[in-house]
Amino acid sequence: MRFSNGTRAPCPEFWRPLNCDRNRPIMTMSIERKRSALQERVTTILRGQARYPYWSLATALLVLSFLYGAVSFLRKTSFDRRRLTSFSLPCKVISVGNITVGGTGKTPMTIHLAKLFQGSGFRVAVISRGYKGSRSQRGAVVSDGRRIFCGPGQAGDEPFLMAHLLDNIPIVIGKDRFAAGKTAVARFHPDVIIVDDGFQHRRLNRDLNLLLLDSQFPFGNGFFLPRGTLRESISATHRADAIILTRCSTDESQRHSGIANLGHPRPVFSTRHRTVLRDIVSAGQACHPRILKVAHTTRTPDLGNRRVFAYCGLGQNEQFFESLKSLGANLKGTMGFNDHHPYRTGDADQIIRAAQDSGSNCLATTEKDFVRMRNNQRFPMELLIFGIDIDFGPDSDRWRQFVSSVFKPGPHGQVADSGGTAAI
Repeated sequence: MRFSNGTRAPCPEFWRPLNCDRNRPIMTMSIERKRSALQERVTTILRGQARYPYWSLATALLVLSFLYGAVSFLRKTSFDRRRLTSFSLPCKVISVGNITVGGTGKTPMTIHLAKLFQGSGFRVAVISRGYKGSRSQRGAVVSDGRRIFCGPGQAGDEPFLMAHLLDNIPIVIGKDRFAAGKTAVARFHPDVIIVDDGFQHRRLNRDLNLLLLDSQFPFGNGFFLPRGTLRESISATHRADAIILTRCSTDESQRHSGIANLGHPRPVFSTRHRTVLRDIVSAGQACHPRILKVAHTTRTPDLGNRRVFAYCGLGQNEQFFESLKSLGANLKGTMGFNDHHPYRTGDADQIIRAAQDSGSNCLATTEKDFVRMRNNQRFPMELLIFGIDIDFGPDSDRWRQFVSSVFKPGPHGQVADSGGTAAI
């Protein structure tokens, strides 16, 4: 793997290739090099629609995807026929989710909704699984809206990020969302609970079921995991009360491509992701997530005199790099890690060396990556922290009217105007 400037790139720990660490045993490095190659092959298969030979890795993944699809169908049927029970909470529940793996903007949408209802006078709480957090299995209160009790390793990076960005909104995690919801009700008495990534969690009843689809690849390559990116059948879209297309272009016909043929009348809203500068960490300044707590505002980036080296660990790293280019960044090099990558001192050292070798004079990363950096990490050059705003654009008024029609107005009247955006 190489940087965009031609120099060789270090990989994340689990997939580290042969020459990333010359002090490790040859046999260990050889195994990890093979793992890296295997990961790249699987990713190519997941993202593509090409035909493969009968005896190939794609065929093995296809067999596994049939098994996954069968289990998914049995689970769906069990809930539809009430063999598996769903439970309700004594408050309104909104679910935000998708039917594919990868980033469709669930967390930005969750933040958007939380601010929307909070601005209308509702008491709001957010519950999330806490993916890859050590407290996910037994559950935990990440934040009471004022104090944060868990780090990213315990809470998962997305709940930890939301805890820093949402003032006076509690964040509760748990693999069992119904149990997490009961904890939120008992502790914080919310009027509205927003469930981050809850579309498949049918054990918890919801009053509004929002389905997010990537406008460019709404159903991936059409296969179930692990041959494709589908978490459940496309027919599951019938459970949605509304469909929200993300990362839309300006071409309305492209935005709704493939959605009009789903065969059920659901309102469809178009949104786009706006990359915005949140804050700048000066050279030598200690990195700490509380920086976002103080300064989660939108700033106009001035990238004219900066030579930028960008790094991130997201579901689709290239989208972040391309967004920086669209802002006019002079991108000298990039480094990509796996999604949810836990940054360590060695990673920071590699980032610094690569940035210096590329001739860059500043670094750029995302908020999600920033909160995973080691506390008090210092860089010899400034660090630009970028976030994503969800922008409903021309659909903003129709979106607020839709939400107002589902929920009665809060103490301040109609659902608040959030300007069509939410910070992440």
